[in-house]
This record gives sequence, structure tokens and C-alpha cells, in this order.
Amino acid sequence: MIYDSEQQSIRNALRDSRIEALTLFLGDFIKLLASEGFSIEDLLDALVKNLEQKTVPDSAIKHLEEAAIELSRFSKNRELNN
Repeated sequence: MIYDSEQQSIRNALRDSRIEALTLFLGDFIKLLASEGFSIEDLLDALVKNLEQKTVPDSAIKHLEEAAIELSRFSKNRELNN
């Protein structure tokens, strides 16, 4: 029998592994998108449009929209300073 604390440890390890794998995948995917002329802002915009078609809390969509705006501002400021 697996105790509750052990089950939680297993769940945590699985969650961490999923996040690490997804992080690696997204890193490669973003590089591929960039090589095709897409930006992270484009990816965020696409995520927002996709989520708008599904039952997702408006707060989650707003968070992604705000992230896209902030990233765009950061990119523009960086271009101006270079």
C-alpha cells in the first residue's frame, strides 16, 4: 500500500517531469517558429484566439493578452536601446 505522503511525492515528481518536458518542447517549438518568421507575441495571440473558442475563464485569457502586450513593449524598448 502506498501512503498518502508517498502518493503526493509521486504526483509531484510526475508534474515536475511534465513541466520539464513541456519546457524543452516549447523551447524547440519557439525556435522553429522564429526561423519561420513568427514571434512569441504571435504564439500568445494564437493561444488567446484558441482559448476564446473554448470554455476558459476570461481571467486566463486576459492574463495571456497582458503578457503579449508586455512582451511587445519589452521587445520595442530593446530595439530602441540597441
